[in-house]
Amino acid sequence: MARRGDADAVLMSILLVALLGALGTALLSALAPHLGWLDPRPGSIPMERKSQVIPAAPVGGVVLVTIAALGLPTALATELTLPPLGGLTGPSLIAVLAAFVLGSLDDWLPTGLSPWSKVFGQFAASLPLLVDGGPWTVVVALVAMNAVNTFDNSDGAAASFGAVALLLPGPAAAGALLGFLPWNLRRGGPVLPKAYLGDAGSHAVGMLVAVHPAAWPALALPVMDLLRVLRLRRLAGQAPWVGDRRHLPQALERAGLGGPARCALIAAIAAPAALASAIVADSSMTDSGAANSFAAVVGVVLTGAAFLGLCALIARRTEEA
Repeated sequence: MARRGDADAVLMSILLVALLGALGTALLSALAPHLGWLDPRPGSIPMERKSQVIPAAPVGGVVLVTIAALGLPTALATELTLPPLGGLTGPSLIAVLAAFVLGSLDDWLPTGLSPWSKVFGQFAASLPLLVDGGPWTVVVALVAMNAVNTFDNSDGAAASFGAVALLLPGPAAAGALLGFLPWNLRRGGPVLPKAYLGDAGSHAVGMLVAVHPAAWPALALPVMDLLRVLRLRRLAGQAPWVGDRRHLPQALERAGLGGPARCALIAAIAAPAALASAIVADSSMTDSGAANSFAAVVGVVLTGAAFLGLCALIARRTEEA
């Protein structure tokens, strides 16, 4: 993360990366129909948790990994004398690429990966993190990939969450997601998004959160929502791994919120947990681990309170409808 004096230049770098993300998404979305790179594909099994009718291009993962993980913004920022946003190297890069490949397999196989195959693949993709981290890093990676994936069934939800979670600890990834986001939203009426993250993209976002410890508190929002949905599935006698449309972004969609409003609300709820510890970690005021932990706890509590309040409001409106 950059020092305070570099704030304006870092913002310019993020805007540059967002522009690259938008242009890359536009280009790949235009090429995708000619390559058969669409979701859903002919012959694939429809899934009830997906709402699209017209196929879209699942190109978000390629854009994200190319820009954020391979260090493209670093080279460009250096040429423009802007502070580099940094690309991933070593074990973190391997883990992100492995998560992307795993998600790509799930996107391309006609029936997708089985739940146990996906979990085994996620575990294997997380193992490189043991080099610089520890067992807990692998656990966080498993949680992050699955939690972010639950937000990837509503337009813009996973991208907006990832952009907020990674804004300070991983600005290159955040910029790429911001550039991708407009292509991931409905344009009014029956017109559906031009591009999706796909499982490749959602797995990459989850792993990017995992390799940036300052972003870990942001997982409070999707994890709490996942626990809520698992409880509802258990009460309904359903298998916990069977997808449905009970997650928070989909509930907001049913409540009538449009894509931009839905994304803004998700970002606002995630922001306290996402930014609190990252701000303290980047501050020159203290290097205290205790201060960082306290900030993270406060942020998580605020996010949790906002999440519970929103769930109660949605439940009340559902009862009144």
